[in-house]
Amino acid sequence: MQCFRSHRVASTLAFPDGIRLTHKDEIPGPEPERAATWSRVQLANIAPGFLVKESNDHRFSFYAEANVDAPRMWAVFSDLCRGLIGPVAALVMSELDQESTHIGTASTSAILSLLEPHAYQLANDGWIQFGLIEERRDSITEVFVATTKHFEVWLNDEKLFRSIMQGHALSEVDQLEFLDEYPRTTIRLPADRVLFYDHTELIEHFRREIGELSSL
Repeated sequence: MQCFRSHRVASTLAFPDGIRLTHKDEIPGPEPERAATWSRVQLANIAPGFLVKESNDHRFSFYAEANVDAPRMWAVFSDLCRGLIGPVAALVMSELDQESTHIGTASTSAILSLLEPHAYQLANDGWIQFGLIEERRDSITEVFVATTKHFEVWLNDEKLFRSIMQGHALSEVDQLEFLDEYPRTTIRLPADRVLFYDHTELIEHFRREIGELSSL
């Protein structure tokens, strides 16, 4: 049943520093269109939580999505990867509006160690999407964070997934709204908060580092 809301329902998610719902004065176009867009933004109800759906794909049994407060995003990502993904994984990453590509393969723990010094940027930068994937002959497990900083997870062990999420005080819900459903503004992070301000350089840094791990 569709629910019509006549008053504003404030979003409770702690958004990343680098992406947020658009402000009224940032909406382009003629006034009637701007007013309609702004009304949509005001009704956004983006909250922390997760949902799990069964999959028809034989490679994974479940597909999950989640909203996580930005300050807690790295901890959730790390725990999901360590719990769901096996000892070896591939890093996937790309810039905004580009297809994610494999950056390299190494031990899951080693990749997480490489990423951790960049945890703030990965959790807050709206120009970067990233994830870890384990591909076997007949199965896939992937933990992915989109540029709009919501989680997408392809998995088989739903009990373990739920346990990890509940361990981070995240509730399972029937419906979630996500930032990518609404007009949004992407903002450059402060240069003094990131190690690589250029996103291409950041990706190439990880490619080199994982390549060196693979050659050992």
